[in-house]
Amino acid sequence: MKKLAILAALVAIGAAGTYWWQQSQGRVQSQAQATVVRVTTSPAKMQRISDEIEALGTTEAFESVIVTASVSDTIARVHFRDNQQVRAGELLVTLQHQEEQAALDAAGVDLKEQEREYRRIADLVKSKTIAASELDRLQSAIDIAKANVAKAQAQLNDRFIRAPFDGVLGFRQVSTGALVSPGTPITTLDDVSPIKLDFTVPERFLPILVPGKDIYATSEAVPSKRFQGNVASIDTRIDPVSRSATVRAELENKEGLLRPGMLLRVRLVKEAREALAVAAASVFQVKSQHYVFVVGSDLKVEQRPITLGLRLPGIVEVVDGLAAGEQVITRGLLKVRDGATVEVKEEDIPGGKA
Repeated sequence: MKKLAILAALVAIGAAGTYWWQQSQGRVQSQAQATVVRVTTSPAKMQRISDEIEALGTTEAFESVIVTASVSDTIARVHFRDNQQVRAGELLVTLQHQEEQAALDAAGVDLKEQEREYRRIADLVKSKTIAASELDRLQSAIDIAKANVAKAQAQLNDRFIRAPFDGVLGFRQVSTGALVSPGTPITTLDDVSPIKLDFTVPERFLPILVPGKDIYATSEAVPSKRFQGNVASIDTRIDPVSRSATVRAELENKEGLLRPGMLLRVRLVKEAREALAVAAASVFQVKSQHYVFVVGSDLKVEQRPITLGLRLPGIVEVVDGLAAGEQVITRGLLKVRDGATVEVKEEDIPGGKA
């Protein structure tokens, strides 16, 4: 009986030891699993980085004029409508011109009479019936008659108001029968293709601003459209208060989406180059040093110091400390430490270019 009791006790102790070992192994595995953190990574990639200057600018018509009359008279007919596209020389307004037409006709008749008299006297001079000096007097009379015709034609032309250049008309401000005089606004005419854009930049950027340099502009009125143009000229004077210079650019506006007076956000490319970049979310700072968590092929995390360059929306340039293709943690930074093991989910960086 004593031997049986001892044997039973040994069996119980063995079973208890086996159960304890199994439980301890489970706790070890659970702890090991608990130390593996799930993170999201993205690769460090080479992509085109643009160092840009931003400014606000106002659009102006390439050519702009207030259409008015050069003489005082009554409007006989208006030939245009609001916002009409017109070509240079197209008739806009006709003024009353009966008197001027009559004066031109009379000047033309006088010219023909002087020419007939000249031919008659020329025949008499050939037959030596009259002195040759008489032809000189008649030639002077013909020249005066031609000048009178040109004067009458010019006065008649003033009664026909035409577009001085291609463009789009504004609102009509006159009606048939109205009396207009020099300075009376009839309408406006703007040439907006291309369109001018004036903006200011600090004087320190003047060395990189040269005519022909590319610019890009956007408008809140057309948020999906980016307008491209180039620098046309730079003001010769610097504002002594703001220490900035006014730059004039020309933008393509074939679709007519831009109008004079609009506010545009301007981007001027200072420098463009291929550089190594990572997602901005992957970078963190300890005191004055920037770091990223790099995940190796063994899924071990390394806290790596890096040197930053340009900061752009969503990405930052890495000047030193990383190589292209290395995976950096973008999500889960607060859950990992240097040397930890992680489970990785990969994603690309904004604007990435392999």
